[in-house]
Amino acid sequence: TATDELDEAFYQISPVGSTFAQISSDLGAVTTSGKPTRNLAETLEELGLRYLSNSTPDGDGVADWSDSPIGYSCTEIHIVVITREAPAYDDQVSGTSTSVPISPDVTCAGGVSPSSPDTDCLYDSVVAYLYNTDWSSLTDDQTAIVHTIGVGYAGSSIADQVFDNASLNTGGEGTYTMIGSGDEIVPSLLSIFSEVEAGTYTRSTPVI
Repeated sequence: TATDELDEAFYQISPVGSTFAQISSDLGAVTTSGKPTRNLAETLEELGLRYLSNSTPDGDGVADWSDSPIGYSCTEIHIVVITREAPAYDDQVSGTSTSVPISPDVTCAGGVSPSSPDTDCLYDSVVAYLYNTDWSSLTDDQTAIVHTIGVGYAGSSIADQVFDNASLNTGGEGTYTMIGSGDEIVPSLLSIFSEVEAGTYTRSTPVI
């Protein structure tokens, strides 16, 4: 996510197709901002508009952010979001990704309270937008499925409601897992990856 509440971009680490050595090096260079920005919806929207919708890979064997990770027809991109608590400073989402109403819809105002207008709980709407949009010019549909892993907050909280609703608006294809601590992140990721690798989804690419 972004390092500043006024920034809606996503923080690029390694594009899909990077080598283990490159990913390890890139992760080693990541620093935390120390700010409470959790612009999850903004990040997902930007990921779709500025990465998934890029032109198909150029075949040069080099992973870069100008190539879409979608290289084949009927590809499903699986995005795994790991987060603590509800989205925050997450209100710079374009009308495109929220123009189609979702049902049900969890709404909340700034400060993350369960009321309208919907300014900070747009995550479920953007997840539905990614799921219902064809992200490539290739034949058939190339969609994006978002899985959410929430860490260390109470059940029935706003975070729990909006993340669960995001899953509901993908027909359950995008999973939602609430865990108690960071120790459970790796098992949760492995569970998602094992379903992808087992062929639960065809031509799938996980993106964290």
